[in-house]
Amino acid sequence: MENTSVCFVLRIDSDGIIHDSDEETQYQNNLKNILSFFYSHPECNFTIAISGRKADWLGRKHTEAIDIIAELVSRKQIEIVGGGYYDPILPLLLPVDRVGQIEMLTTALRKLFGKKPRGAWLTSSAWDSSLITSLCTCGMDYAFLDMQLLSAEDKTAALSSKPIIVEEYGKTINILALTGNMIPSKSDSAESYLSSFNRLSGTKKATTISTLFMPDQLSALIKNGWIEKFLTETKVDNTISLCTASQYLKNCRSFTRAFIPPGSSKNNRPVKEIIARNPEAFRLYSRMIQISNEVNQCRGDKARKKAARDELWKAQERSAYWNENLTPLEQQKIRQHAYNHLLLAEKLIKEVSLRNDTLLASFDLDMDGNQEYMCRTPVYNSFLASEGGAVFELDARECCRNYTISSECENGLYPKKIFIDFFADKNSFFEQYQNGKPLLNTVFPELSYKETGFSRAKQELFLEAEGTYGKKRQEVRLRKKYVFSDNSIQVQYIIQNKSQDYLRCYFAVESNLALTDFDIKNRCIEVISADTSIASCTDQIFIHQHDVSCCQITDSKTSTVFTFEPNENAGICIQPISFEKTTYATCFTFYWKLEIPAGYETEKTLFLNIKQSSKKALATKKRT
Repeated sequence: MENTSVCFVLRIDSDGIIHDSDEETQYQNNLKNILSFFYSHPECNFTIAISGRKADWLGRKHTEAIDIIAELVSRKQIEIVGGGYYDPILPLLLPVDRVGQIEMLTTALRKLFGKKPRGAWLTSSAWDSSLITSLCTCGMDYAFLDMQLLSAEDKTAALSSKPIIVEEYGKTINILALTGNMIPSKSDSAESYLSSFNRLSGTKKATTISTLFMPDQLSALIKNGWIEKFLTETKVDNTISLCTASQYLKNCRSFTRAFIPPGSSKNNRPVKEIIARNPEAFRLYSRMIQISNEVNQCRGDKARKKAARDELWKAQERSAYWNENLTPLEQQKIRQHAYNHLLLAEKLIKEVSLRNDTLLASFDLDMDGNQEYMCRTPVYNSFLASEGGAVFELDARECCRNYTISSECENGLYPKKIFIDFFADKNSFFEQYQNGKPLLNTVFPELSYKETGFSRAKQELFLEAEGTYGKKRQEVRLRKKYVFSDNSIQVQYIIQNKSQDYLRCYFAVESNLALTDFDIKNRCIEVISADTSIASCTDQIFIHQHDVSCCQITDSKTSTVFTFEPNENAGICIQPISFEKTTYATCFTFYWKLEIPAGYETEKTLFLNIKQSSKKALATKKRT
């Protein structure tokens, strides 16, 4: 009778970016119990895939766990698997970053546990055939992938005595197919559990079984006695052997060639498709690729380049780009975390080049065939899109923070950017804002603006869009001029009534700022009207209908101050953007009442000043 090789795989990763306080609880409730069981049961062979963040956390908080795992590895009971250090989706990265992250985790695991890993964990089972070259370069012999990625014939091969092997330009790597949905119940015997794989393979006897466990699942099976029961039954039945991945592959004499389509992933959708359908995720991905190219092309200070690369790799963590289980608040937090690392990497490489002048450039950042515009100054970065003619990313460079919204909003009918323009009638305008809802029947937020002028020398950008307003379908033209300086953005609007009737409406400019902390105590909003200062509560709707000359927003956590100033007094509406009663961004809308005769035009201007704290300068002055 042919033997059945069972390879159990435990995945240990870190969720510390979102739920840092849960790390210790998870260790005490699950991992501690698992390691204790492994130590007392030498016959329990397991393969452990551990992320770099989790290994680092264990090394800092629980050195006893590191010592136990190292001993289990030394007696060949446990095998440690490598992969990308910061748990990235490898097909999204440039090859140099793939290799760098894999080698970084390989080095860390070898130092912690005394043995170099020979296998790789592929996050979310995201696959591309180009990974074969990167894995072989890093000395990997095999990789784990979800069984769902395989064709029906390859599934049968993966469960037969011949494991599958994939090839790219003469380089090969073994693939061990994991089943993550075959977790046994307490009542399952070893025989009944293994028979479920026979049904999956369509054969009389599955001879290769690889099952994935998460710490809570394995801990539950240890507590209810199933794992011990399984070990007892394998001792009686000599045809079943529990082994590590390398032990199994060492005994194999033949393999089955297979082809896995590029771009495959755990849920049978291409990785790039998933990212492309999420605008915020793809925007972050585009920035990551841009900064990755800049880091890898940087020449000069090797120490700063290395530090920049480390920050870049931290920004490549999987959940910032792809995690369908995150709430809007969690998305906001984790993507802001990624932007923080990207901006710090950008800051480090700019220190190498010693260039800190203002730069205005145009290029296709998000790879959609349309030009985006970037202005980089010593104080801020701003990125504009032709869609809506608005700023979709605004970074404070000193504190390395992106102040644009990076998550989906409740009741969001259009992207929440900065300098969004629209027309509205009086009734709908105040009705919507008083109820905390977005405006309906807007004109310009979703229109594509065309470029009518671009001057790098003067740091000016001219945009134009045309649309129709109201029930009468009145034709209107909006010309928009951006003027960039070291610490401010000036936006001039020229509104032209091209219809044959009077244009009577409200013209509004909306800007949405995502502050760096969900704690409203770290925010201060001050509105100046008729030389009187009025404080706005950050978690309540605020409307002041006239005579507003200034609005100042202070993020005390980063000491960043944003000041909006219209060229003539305006009204203002301030709305909190919330999820489950937690405010994570604020919408500021300046508006003017317009009455424009047929064929005439009017002009409005809005200034945004960005100021970083001068604490460093003051400290230097005091020391001198």
